[in-house]
Amino acid sequence: MTTGEVEKKLKSIKKLDKAIHNLDLKISNLEKGAVYSQAYFEQRVKSSKVNTTEERLINALELKDQMMEQLQDLIVERYEALRFIDNLTNPNEWVVITMVYVNHYTIDRVCRELHKSKKVVYRLKKQALECLSEVLKPIDTEETSKQAYRFLKSYHSLVKLSLDGQDGAFEAKAVEIVSMIDAYRDNLDDVRREIFSNLFTRRTEERLKLWQLYEALDIDKAQYERLKVEILLDFAKSYRDGVLLVEY
Repeated sequence: MTTGEVEKKLKSIKKLDKAIHNLDLKISNLEKGAVYSQAYFEQRVKSSKVNTTEERLINALELKDQMMEQLQDLIVERYEALRFIDNLTNPNEWVVITMVYVNHYTIDRVCRELHKSKKVVYRLKKQALECLSEVLKPIDTEETSKQAYRFLKSYHSLVKLSLDGQDGAFEAKAVEIVSMIDAYRDNLDDVRREIFSNLFTRRTEERLKLWQLYEALDIDKAQYERLKVEILLDFAKSYRDGVLLVEY
């Protein structure tokens, strides 16, 4: 992601704030109208069998539900944008970005609030955008898949190490990683768990041939390869900060 794309993402917060505000007003007005319609409907029921008012009330309530869902989606999107900003570890950069894109301050106001020159504020903003551009830098899917595959292939060696009964840190780490891999496998759906187990956690004599696996899971080769890559990338994403940094 380029710094320009990062800035575009951050600028979307202002649009989200406006959309949330407008939708909130519409819901508020709709609620007031629904209350009025309900009271009016109760009067009509006493004097008439016409159900037009009832239909309007139902439509208003359905519309409100739709708007509430839209509002929830917008709030979640805004929250994700704020979490993105939280990737900044430099407090000065975080404050500048928050003031500019969340509080919607002008640069002049940021300078006044922080008692800093425009040169310093622009520098901090530039540094922050560069930092955030690295956060969403796309990973090399092919290399990451290979790395995860090589690591997971060491599963049985790790099991052996974890059962050696020694007190060394290496064995303790093996126990931790084996438990983590087992937990990951157990949280997969049935099809992915079967593929994962057949690739990594079953002993050689227990593994199915690919044609047997295709038949058992009712999938073809293309589906198998796609699911295999998805599993490897998901595993790498889940444990990139821990498991995949360990080399054996």
